[in-house]
Amino acid sequence: MFNMKYRNNIWTRMARSLSDEMSEQESISFKERMNKKPRHQSQFEKMKHTWDAIDKEPSIKFMDTRKAWKRLESSLEQDGLLENKKTRLKTIMLHPLFRIAASILLILGLALPVVYYSIKNSNPAVLTISHSSDEGISSFDLPDGSRVFLNEGSDISYPREFQDDRTIKLQGEAFFEVMANPAKPFKVHTGKVVVSVLGTHFNIKKLPGEAGIEVFVETGTVQLYDTESKNRLILSEGELGLSDESGIRMGELKNLNYLSWKTKKFVFDNEDISSVFRTLESAYHVKIITENLDVQNMRLTSTYMQQSIDAILETLCTAFGLNVERVDKTYYLKTSQ
Repeated sequence: MFNMKYRNNIWTRMARSLSDEMSEQESISFKERMNKKPRHQSQFEKMKHTWDAIDKEPSIKFMDTRKAWKRLESSLEQDGLLENKKTRLKTIMLHPLFRIAASILLILGLALPVVYYSIKNSNPAVLTISHSSDEGISSFDLPDGSRVFLNEGSDISYPREFQDDRTIKLQGEAFFEVMANPAKPFKVHTGKVVVSVLGTHFNIKKLPGEAGIEVFVETGTVQLYDTESKNRLILSEGELGLSDESGIRMGELKNLNYLSWKTKKFVFDNEDISSVFRTLESAYHVKIITENLDVQNMRLTSTYMQQSIDAILETLCTAFGLNVERVDKTYYLKTSQ
């Protein structure tokens, strides 16, 4: 199932690129990823060629649909994805997205079950938009005008148009600036926790492979709901809520740089240099290696505002008499000769 979801995600990104739904940063990241994946690049070029042909001749959208449908039927049966062939397939076949995708994928020879899997699990009346921040932080507005800052390596999805409420799904870390609307509660689902708000600014962290979830409220009030224990926790401005295998509880925020990944503001008060490096690594998604350095007695008191990681490390190296070398996203700190 993981492989199916992964393939579906790749196909979705290709479609978003072709339809110009990516931000500039997402587009750059997408192109870099395609360059590293020759097989995906080849599929994308074929899809683009067909996409351009559709723009020139709209009737191609419905070309060979019956033939594509037969191939889909056979593939679904082999993969064990078919539920009720007599009724379910007829419903999916009426979906306009499938009619287009089936024709394109028939020409390209791609995996049709991916399309079925995507459409089968969605409401035909509601389109879902997905964002992935593969490189750096991406920011964008939701349909209601709320603002999202998505940390690197995180994924988020939401309906193109909110209905009775505003439901978001998150994997990773994001900061939300929610527009107030009492008639439509704002809900973020991550792991086993649902965070509900009306209008506030808050941060959610759910790291892949980790059971723990953290919610920090910058302004306003939010509610944490554990779908397993059914317990609730109300958080106010400046408070931190934690969720793990033992349930949900109030936490204590001691880290002055908790939101530095978003703000790029750092405050270090007589902090040991190893802790400083860990903070910078997390905020900038880099690796800092101190080769044979005795850093036990190195401490830092300083403030940095909206500076690049290169500028900060240059300042630190000057203060402690070190040299820095960069290789891709890894920084090597050495003693000055």
